[in-house]
Amino acid sequence: PSSIQNKLGQVGGKGFGGAFAMGLVGGLIAAPCTGPFLLGLLTFVATTHDVLGGGSLLFVYALGMGVLFWALAAFAMALPKSGAWMEHGKSLGGVLLLFAAVYFVRPLVPQLRDLASPELWFAGTMGALVVIGIALGAIHKSFHGALVEKLRKATGVVLMVAGASGLWLWYDTPKHDLAWINGDEKLAFETARAQGKGVLVDFGASWCGACHDIERTFGDKDVNEAITADFIPLHFDVSDDTEANTELKARYGVATLPGVVFWSLERGALVTIRQEVSVSEMLARVHASARGLRGEVVAKCD
Repeated sequence: PSSIQNKLGQVGGKGFGGAFAMGLVGGLIAAPCTGPFLLGLLTFVATTHDVLGGGSLLFVYALGMGVLFWALAAFAMALPKSGAWMEHGKSLGGVLLLFAAVYFVRPLVPQLRDLASPELWFAGTMGALVVIGIALGAIHKSFHGALVEKLRKATGVVLMVAGASGLWLWYDTPKHDLAWINGDEKLAFETARAQGKGVLVDFGASWCGACHDIERTFGDKDVNEAITADFIPLHFDVSDDTEANTELKARYGVATLPGVVFWSLERGALVTIRQEVSVSEMLARVHASARGLRGEVVAKCD
């Protein structure tokens, strides 16, 4: 509430005690803004179990937060005066927040990915929407003006957010689709046996971000060709936590997602991937698995 904020704003004074009191108040006010980021960092540190890396990450985070206040105190008298640029900055921030909302809701609405095309014309069209949105006034127009100006800005914001979201979806869409066999285990193994190949078993879920990243890696031309040469791609959608899906993952030795298993009909699992990998790393795993099909010894797990 404003009344409490005004009282807290008067906390402080000379010396270390005043600075300490002002810091306590600043922390109270800033907590809702910084808390979610700090929670995310702490969660990441807790999952990595890396004391040195986690401590360094939090130390850099603290430095980043402190530098902002130091710069504000040091250059307060030289800060630019308020004006239209502040409104433009708020508009840009609002557009970025709307884009972030679309980005984070994407795993919950997998149908969004179906709206994108891997073709360059789609990226060009989305880029044009961003430019048109800016030209209409997504940033420089105001919602406090006349009705025409409000409509122009609203239209501009919609086009800019749609274009930026479309560009991200284009980037996230595999550029070359594998000829997946979806869920039909018998067909995949019969096809592999008939063609003398192995089976690439991929477990994915609509809510699994790393699974989508691996799919994008599968969409690389070189990776696509390497897989197709020696493996039949089989995909299982395990978005639902059912007993059947749990048993299916256990049969292939996949406990968590993402899970990719290069499978030999004679030798079983050749290479298992349990995390997102780059294109070059994926190519190395594919080539290693292909050597395994020929009877060479390979590392079974990544």
